Amino acid sequence: DSLAESYEGYIAPNILEIGDLHAGGMVFQINENGSGLVAAMENLDGVYEWGEAVTQASSYSIEGYTGWHLPSFEELELMYNTIGRGASADNIGGFSNNWYWSSSEFNGGNVMETDAWVIHFGNTSRTLNAHKFSSNRVRVIRSF
Repeated sequence: DSLAESYEGYIAPNILEIGDLHAGGMVFQINENGSGLVAAMENLDGVYEWGEAVTQASSYSIEGYTGWHLPSFEELELMYNTIGRGASADNIGGFSNNWYWSSSEFNGGNVMETDAWVIHFGNTSRTLNAHKFSSNRVRVIRSF
C-alpha cells in the first residue's frame, strides 16, 4: 500500500472499472485476475494501410508505456461496445465516425490473405473485410 500511495494517480488493479484511465490508456476489458486491456486515448494521426497500421501500432509509445498493438477483431468489437458508441456511456473513448483496422486477417478462401477485418465506429457498428491497401483509422491497445 505504501508503494501504491507513492505513485500519483495510481489505481489498484482490483478496483479498476471500464473507462478508467490506467497503464497509459482507457480500460476496456478487465479479466477475473485483475489484468486486462487498455486502448490508447487517441487514434494514431492520419489513416494507414493495414501493413503500416501493424508497424505503427507496434512502435507506439506514450508516457513510457510500450507493447501496444493493433487489436484483434474481437478486441475492436469489445472497444466499440464498452468505450465506443455502442457503450451505455456513449463513446467515452472519443472514437471518430470512421472505419478502424483490426489485426484479424480475412482469407475468404484465397491462398493469400489480402483483406483484414474493420469495424465502423458510427452510431451503429458495421463490420466488413477491407483490402489491406485501403486506408483506415487506427486505435492501438496494450495489456496491463
